[in-house]
Amino acid sequence: MDRLVKDLLKFETVLIIDDDETICGTLRMLLAFEDFVVECCHDGKSGLELAKKKRFDVILIDYQMPGLKGDETTSLLRNICPEAFIIGMSLEEKGQTFRQAGANAYINKDQLVQKLLFEIRNRSSRQSSVFGCGKSGEANTD
Repeated sequence: MDRLVKDLLKFETVLIIDDDETICGTLRMLLAFEDFVVECCHDGKSGLELAKKKRFDVILIDYQMPGLKGDETTSLLRNICPEAFIIGMSLEEKGQTFRQAGANAYINKDQLVQKLLFEIRNRSSRQSSVFGCGKSGEANTD
């Protein structure tokens, strides 16, 4: 899990697809504070439309959403943006479902904000940048 969050911190552009506005707002605030370019949308269809128009290094996507579920959206996103690092999120265990749909990794939403905040704080205290565009290797998916 810690490696996944560290991998996320190497990128610059992030798309968050989640119908929970609190999760979107919190993640946007944390990532924007660290100079990420962050966009949010609240359903799979909107996420697909945005991904066709813009390039994203990382896509964080929830499983349970109105319309297309996260795994369905992930499969379609993988075809639209094959280089994106896609991370599935859910309160339930959906790691295998997301990986089968083409996600690079999965993280439990209960731990996402906590882990991300910890890594951002560590990054800031190290005084050295860990950012760099490009594709990450396989992350720890559990």
